[in-house]
Amino acid sequence: MEHRYTVGEVQKRTGIPTSALRFYDDIGLVKPSYTDENTGYRYYGYTEFWQLEIVKICKSMGISLKELKKVLESNDPSRFVDLMMRQRDTARQKLEAMQKMLDDLNWMTERYEAIEAYQPGTCEVRHMEERYILSVSADSGLDSDSLHFALQCKAEDALSSRMSIKREYGYEFDPDAFMKKEILWMKEFLVVEEGEYRHDCFVEKLPAGDYVCFMCKPFSESGEWTSMLDQVQKACGDRKMGRIIAMEAALYFYDWRDEVYEIQIQLI
Repeated sequence: MEHRYTVGEVQKRTGIPTSALRFYDDIGLVKPSYTDENTGYRYYGYTEFWQLEIVKICKSMGISLKELKKVLESNDPSRFVDLMMRQRDTARQKLEAMQKMLDDLNWMTERYEAIEAYQPGTCEVRHMEERYILSVSADSGLDSDSLHFALQCKAEDALSSRMSIKREYGYEFDPDAFMKKEILWMKEFLVVEEGEYRHDCFVEKLPAGDYVCFMCKPFSESGEWTSMLDQVQKACGDRKMGRIIAMEAALYFYDWRDEVYEIQIQLI
């Protein structure tokens, strides 16, 4: 005769809590093969051990007990295969989402590490690829907070479809005022990618090319960035300065005036 195991013995051998075993019995997922009529004790056989092992495996893969019960009750092996294939697709989607989250966190971490490593007073010439921006002009008479809110409203479609922490905000400065050691905003913008905006939105290009780049706090009252102008002019050489961009070095949750930006000065 096949050996019979009590609920307690099954719990010890499988690691499945007795409460879960009773629940599986109640819903008809895995029922004990024998119940003593005199004592009411329930006993499991070898078949139930195998069924419980399948349940453990399926639970570890995120398959719901309700869905598993329907498939097992059908006695159709092809439905079990279909269930595994659907769960594989679900797992792949979750993996892609986790990879995207990891990429976002790596991107953010790299930004903050760059801020911590930056040394005031150094600049470099770097080639930048073409970028598309969605912008709001500063000549609308809005203050800084209202300007940013207007940009958020304009970029709502792009941001809602992105589902990513990646946000590249920036400002465009007036070149003449900048060389006079003054900050005069021309626009605030968000870098967007193709497909993130409706075609009727106003999107413009930041041209590809060489840019003189350095990090600083342009809105800080210390005015540390003004000391960089001589180095910038040397880096330009015989080339003229075009557009002047200030890109947020990372996302901040505090006073934007204390933020570190990377100044990118187009060489033409």
